[in-house]
Amino acid sequence: MWIMKWRVIVLYRSIKITLGVMLAIILAELLGLAYATTAGVITMLSIFDTRKQTYITGIKRILFAGIAIILASVIFWFGSHTLLMLGVFLLSFTLMLTWLNSLDAWAISTVLVSHIYTFQELSFRIILNELGLVVIGVGVAWILNLHMPNRIKAIKEDQANVEEEMKRVLKIMRLKLVNQCSIEDKDRGLKRLDQLLEKGQREAIQHSNNYIFVDNSYYIYYFQMRRQQFLLLMHMDKYLERMFITVEQAQPLSDFTGQIADEFAESNTGVSLKEKGEGLLEYYRSTPLPSSREEFENRAVLFRYLSDLIEFVEIKIQFSQKFR
Repeated sequence: MWIMKWRVIVLYRSIKITLGVMLAIILAELLGLAYATTAGVITMLSIFDTRKQTYITGIKRILFAGIAIILASVIFWFGSHTLLMLGVFLLSFTLMLTWLNSLDAWAISTVLVSHIYTFQELSFRIILNELGLVVIGVGVAWILNLHMPNRIKAIKEDQANVEEEMKRVLKIMRLKLVNQCSIEDKDRGLKRLDQLLEKGQREAIQHSNNYIFVDNSYYIYYFQMRRQQFLLLMHMDKYLERMFITVEQAQPLSDFTGQIADEFAESNTGVSLKEKGEGLLEYYRSTPLPSSREEFENRAVLFRYLSDLIEFVEIKIQFSQKFR
């Protein structure tokens, strides 16, 4: 399934680039521009995976192309169209882009200037020719990226997978508290959860970057929230390796962990779960004090686990309040 989706994305992008290159060249030829194929190359290099990246990079390329043409025109005007003057331009422009941390604009701008050098003359018509090439190339890329694949379905699938895996990890922890499962099962679940969160975050960022004037950051914050919970689970995981308490002591904590797993969902605000966790803290505080150092240390580990579990729920409460 994943390979099939990847192939569809690659095919879609390949078709878009091909059409863009052809359209840019046709438009440049219709306008009678020299080096019309350069417009197609600019389009090919200006189509990115998201609208935001395409638009921002396009603006930078038009801006720096204009600066490069002006700089080259001044240098060629005073020093003539010689290879030495071309070298002076390249040195000056490269240093400027390095200082501005914008070397990605170097290739297209220098290709346009190389056209001016090849013409061996400087005129308003030649300058308009080069500006026309970059505007057509970038403009076609902008138009084609008005349509982007809808990532909502993929993001929803990632959400479902993350929540299902978190439920599984919590259920394994519930069993581990009463010594009914292996550590290996838990470790595999945490590793898979880490991979799912990384994939979901990547999809959410790309989805958000497809919108310029609309805030679509909800899913980014969602996966960040789940990442925070994942880090807590990693922390709590260490307690399970050191906790040596009786089943009678662990059972309420195991039941609470199981309840969180059963009620785990995007729509659950977590308020009632937090109340249950705080009630459980009071329960443990009311139990008789440990009679030995070992029992005291184990009880302390139990309290830290429960405190982290309550914080796990609190993270979801804060997220729900932010987007209610």
